[in-house]
Amino acid sequence: MKKQVLKLIVISIVLILGFFLLLNCEDETTSESLKRQREIDAKLSALVSKYNANDTWIQELRQREHSNLPITTLHLQQAFSKASSHPFLFEVVFDDLFKKGDQHFAAFITSIDFWRPIYFELSCTEEQIQRLLNIENSYGFPNVAIIATVDELQKLRFDFEAISSQYEEAYIEIDASQAFLIKGHLLDFCQLY
Repeated sequence: MKKQVLKLIVISIVLILGFFLLLNCEDETTSESLKRQREIDAKLSALVSKYNANDTWIQELRQREHSNLPITTLHLQQAFSKASSHPFLFEVVFDDLFKKGDQHFAAFITSIDFWRPIYFELSCTEEQIQRLLNIENSYGFPNVAIIATVDELQKLRFDFEAISSQYEEAYIEIDASQAFLIKGHLLDFCQLY
């Protein structure tokens, strides 16, 4: 009987210690997440302050989306109005670098929501290209914050031509695009994670 009571006490102590260790691990994970989020917020705040950038555009569009109102190209054009003398802050995924003529470009991707991506084609300097090439690859897709001007915004449209052959009839089905393209200039960026 004493052995069973002793065994129950030992098991209880082990379970209690295990529970407290688990809580402690969760607290450390939570504190690491909070620390990382504070670092990201500080980086974003520094970029917004340095360039007097607009960082509220996404909240305005998401409020419209949560009200079940459509988000059209016109709404995006209003959000990125040329009347605004301020550049914009975007949290994006770095995608590609390319050259057209003598001009260098960086490509990024973000989204308004899960199914409406925004693609960026931003002119940049050779120095920015070198910095982008040196950012750390986090899980294959480096997340960065960029400060950019918006010179042109359009909804991506796809045109296809089908030519029927003598043996089969050509059939092509195209879904309406939900993607947008922003062209402008990359002013600055920093890696978030």
